[in-house]
Formats: sequence, structure tokens, C-alpha cells
Amino acid sequence: MKLNEMTDKRGIGREERKILEQLDNDVRLAVRRIVALGVPGDEAVEMVRDHLRQIDISVRS
Repeated sequence: MKLNEMTDKRGIGREERKILEQLDNDVRLAVRRIVALGVPGDEAVEMVRDHLRQIDISVRS
């Protein structure tokens, strides 16, 4: 699902959209950098997902 589709459906405001766009860019950059280190793409994506899950868990605690 694309960022525009997510934000349009949820009625997110302009500032929240900017934050989500920056997060999207940062995540894509992180995956590209991990791949540049020699990690396969699928594995790099999973590494970033795992890290984001850990952040989510620590924020909810």
C-alpha cells in the first residue's frame, strides 16, 4: 500500500503526512544501505522490519 493511499484513508493531517513521508524515505534509505553492505534485499527488508517492531514494542511498554 502506498503512503498516499494510507494517509487518504485515515484522514491524516499535513504535519503527520510530512512525518510519515520522512519515515518512508528513511526506511528506504536504510534498506538501500544494508543492501550496499552485501545483504540480500529480502533479508535487508526483514532486518528493518524487525528493528521497527522492536521500536514499536519499546514505545508501547
